[in-house]
Amino acid sequence: MNRFVKRGLQITAVSAAAIVVCSTAVVTYLAYTGTPSKSRFMTFEGYIELPKSGLLNVLDYLTIDGRTLFVTSESSGTLFKISLDPNRPSASSVSELPGTGAAHGVALLPADAILYVPSVKLMYVANGDAHLATLIDPVKRTIVGAIKLPGKPEFPALDPKTGLLYQSLEDINSIAAIDLGKRSVVGQWSIAPCEGPSGMAIDSEQRRLFAVCSGNAMLVVFDLESHRIITALRIGGGPDSVAFDPPLHRIYTAGKAGKLTVIQQDGPDAYRVLDEIHTHYGAHTLTVDTVSHKVFVAYASLLAHPRIAVFSPAL
Repeated sequence: MNRFVKRGLQITAVSAAAIVVCSTAVVTYLAYTGTPSKSRFMTFEGYIELPKSGLLNVLDYLTIDGRTLFVTSESSGTLFKISLDPNRPSASSVSELPGTGAAHGVALLPADAILYVPSVKLMYVANGDAHLATLIDPVKRTIVGAIKLPGKPEFPALDPKTGLLYQSLEDINSIAAIDLGKRSVVGQWSIAPCEGPSGMAIDSEQRRLFAVCSGNAMLVVFDLESHRIITALRIGGGPDSVAFDPPLHRIYTAGKAGKLTVIQQDGPDAYRVLDEIHTHYGAHTLTVDTVSHKVFVAYASLLAHPRIAVFSPAL
């Protein structure tokens, strides 16, 4: 055999073996969730395991109502209803409501266990590609209006004090204030240096809005009265969601890089990162129970069952 051909075959074989080894390592990493890194500020209480619907399971947004946690599956469209066991998270009971795929959020109305905008008794749905918000009457189950948005909407947050709804606009690095009663945008502001704003949370009492920025891995604090950025903090990569626990003045963010960032609010204008806990790649959404102060982080999974990691603050 020609020595050049032989050498080429050897290189091809080595390359193929390297690809197999790397692929195996990647699959093993994604399939094995392990346990989160240790933290002085948060205690890992365990996982709530959910039913598996395929090889890849991507969980999306979470909503909590009392001792019931609702989680959507972006992969299958399933809505999981979890009756939480306060003492043993792994013993929580799980039920499923099948869907049609790509479920991206869940809302609850108080009379029906579904949350919506109580001041106008309407459900608000943001349509990203259409740059449009749709208003739905949940009783009549009909569309009752639409609001044209100046950019691509990602995540809305309601200010209970004013009744205004704030909408992040991912493609123009801005937020808009929406008056649902008037069915119109009543304000729009840049939140630079934020790039690609995604999840938002509001501290209504201290008039602060927290937005995570998927494009440059930071959290910005926005003053709802003066309409200016107060500060910006570096957080884990690919952030998608943020939650605020008012009694503890704690802010939590999660991102696709698999990091749970814990931030302390020392005052309306003073913030510091307490810790960055390594969770698992793709664990990008979370919610917080402001009564028990537990934090729930949704994990993506390959081959393994999807799961929710449960943390409690170490006070």
